Amino acid sequence: MAQINAKTLPACNNLNMDVTLAEFAETAQPAISAKHAGVLVVIAEIPETGLRKTGHRGRPARTYSHAALRSALAAESERTSRPFRDNDWIAAALLGRRKVRADPIAGEIWWPDGTRAETLGTGNYGWNSAGTIAAPTLT
Repeated sequence: MAQINAKTLPACNNLNMDVTLAEFAETAQPAISAKHAGVLVVIAEIPETGLRKTGHRGRPARTYSHAALRSALAAESERTSRPFRDNDWIAAALLGRRKVRADPIAGEIWWPDGTRAETLGTGNYGWNSAGTIAAPTLT
């Protein structure tokens, strides 16, 4: 039996692999949930790279470029001081990427097409939706 010399094997870089949102959430720094990773995909417009069987019934999981996800998370970490444990960073990310415009005097957030970006809840507290998570906004 031949011996394998580890010095001659090519280096493996797992950071260039395609990952599911759940896999990315497990290794992301700062830590985020899979739902927050899904919102990051929507906000940063990261394209899907493929599908992967999960071993469970139902649809296969979508995969995304790990490098693109890391880059988008780093950009959002620099843009906002909000922790990714709450949803206020979503509104900051939408504003920072100019996907919405804000009227601070009226306390309103608008999509580029002129429609309201937030849905008012009880107590004048609004919600911005991006992906599967709603970002609270004070109106």
